[in-house]
Amino acid sequence: MQDPTPTVRVAIDTGGTFTDVVATDGARVVEVKLPSTPDDPSRAVVDGIARACDALGAPSADHLVHGTTVATNALLEGAGAETWFVTNAGFEDLLTIGRQHRPSLYALRPEAPPLLVPPARCVGVAVRRDVTGAVVTPLDAGALATLDAVLERLDDAPRSWAIALLHAWVDGADEQAIAARIRARRPADHVSLSSEILPVFREVERASTTVANAFVGPLMVDYLGRLASAATRVEVMGSSGGRLGLDVARAQPVRTALSGPAGGVVAALDIVDRLGLDGVVSFDMGGTSTDVALCAGALPLRFGSQVGAHPIHVPMLDIHTVGAGGGSIAWIDDGGALRVGPRSAGADPGPACYGRGVEPTVTDANVVLGRLPADTRLGGHLALEAERAHTAVAGLGARLGLDAEATARGILAIAVETMARAIRRVSTERGVDPRDLPLCTFGGAGGLHACALADALGMPSVVLPARAGLLSAVGMLLGAPVAERSRTVLGGADAAIEAVRRALVDEAAASVGAVDRVETRLAARYAGQSFELDVPFDASVADARAAFVAAHEARFGYQLDRDVEPVTVRVRATGPASPPLPASDAAARSPVDGPTSLVDLSSTTWVPEGWRAEPLDGGGWWLRRSPR
Repeated sequence: MQDPTPTVRVAIDTGGTFTDVVATDGARVVEVKLPSTPDDPSRAVVDGIARACDALGAPSADHLVHGTTVATNALLEGAGAETWFVTNAGFEDLLTIGRQHRPSLYALRPEAPPLLVPPARCVGVAVRRDVTGAVVTPLDAGALATLDAVLERLDDAPRSWAIALLHAWVDGADEQAIAARIRARRPADHVSLSSEILPVFREVERASTTVANAFVGPLMVDYLGRLASAATRVEVMGSSGGRLGLDVARAQPVRTALSGPAGGVVAALDIVDRLGLDGVVSFDMGGTSTDVALCAGALPLRFGSQVGAHPIHVPMLDIHTVGAGGGSIAWIDDGGALRVGPRSAGADPGPACYGRGVEPTVTDANVVLGRLPADTRLGGHLALEAERAHTAVAGLGARLGLDAEATARGILAIAVETMARAIRRVSTERGVDPRDLPLCTFGGAGGLHACALADALGMPSVVLPARAGLLSAVGMLLGAPVAERSRTVLGGADAAIEAVRRALVDEAAASVGAVDRVETRLAARYAGQSFELDVPFDASVADARAAFVAAHEARFGYQLDRDVEPVTVRVRATGPASPPLPASDAAARSPVDGPTSLVDLSSTTWVPEGWRAEPLDGGGWWLRRSPR
């Protein structure tokens, strides 16, 4: 086993505008915020490591935990590898047909969501197994003729392959044989198998997840290869809130689709524990987007999600993202209405006040209104150009018949409402009243809008943690290594299901190394139902069935006189948590009444009139409405 407490630990969160770095040697903490390098994110990562190590007087980093947007951006922008999809003959249209969901129910001419693999690159193989895994049509040379013909006509440029056969979650031997054939003829190609990525039933979701993995795989392998020597040990933050080894992140990069935001949720839960709260709504506003989550008691995991239009069914934190960040561009639509986002100025050219952009953004609106003071140096080095921000906002306002200040207020009001809708999505729509929870705000731009957002939702207070602008990176340092396994067990006897649980526990524990805890859950349903509820599965299947009946009644208000059907076993093994960071060295402070701005290296917070900021032990602030 490697040393669990390296001398120099570095966490780096790559965002759309800034790359955040937090490093510690156990006694000191160094914070670095530098512009992202979208053309090659690894440049900012390597630069950030060098700056942090230099500040700590260390020759190199022992341990790097990285939150990356490479997979996320590739999926959202459709900018991945050329991918081919191999499935059973007759099912070549599986990705096109999907679940036939209609996101715009009343659209007369609905637009089909973009596909990562066009129909021309979908290949059918004449092979079939039934739901028990028994061979119906064997995989032989004749069955592979169509695939062989495709392999013959392709040139030498590397491709990526996603293989997803019916019922491969029962037996993946045919997928393995097809992968071996592709690798023998095209050793440079990337190959993803559904029986390895997601061995669970529902062919559409399993195929879509495998395709997404293949689509981003070559990019992530190349990117992580450039970072492999950046530290003695390199890990990547996974979408479910745990650290993944480099080998896992390379083989299954689809598990990093929410890599950056996951760190913020881990840190928010740490704050809930330290302050003795029942929970918080986390509010992470960066330069490009805003991520919100309900953080109460445990990591908010879900097993069915989407990144853009693409279904992905590996475990992910239940984070809702909207295109409202500091760099979100304000514009006027065809009806003459003011709009904000989702298009962002990003890191290049950035908001107008950064000195290169010309379009007005949320950050520019804050500068115009004085909430982001003109003498602020973002990240300690980036000077703001207030006049340039005023010019950009005033130009937009002229088209609306408004002055610069009124236009800026309108931009911020629209941005706040967009973010309020996101918070309602993770709270009110799930039966949780946001008026019962504080708002935990972080990210470089979060503090500028937190009080207005709390007012819009009736939330009682705002918690601003120490190192708020870098909190996702802080969470990466606080996180623990994780290994997750899942397997469908439909139709299995209770003894067989319990044997699967034990096997998955052993497999996950071996993968994570030193184990701190293991969580096992069973997705179950009443016979005849289409979807499942997850319940604890710590002992027998009988106990899990009883837990399902109670959970179903709690969720839906009734029981059914039907058998309870076990569907999927899920296991999560977690290693020891990392040591806590040294406390912030913030100087002693007194309560501050608004209106005022609180400025530090990584973020700026606007305290409006009628609000008071009270210092927290160890750094940070707790913002409450002023007593009348």
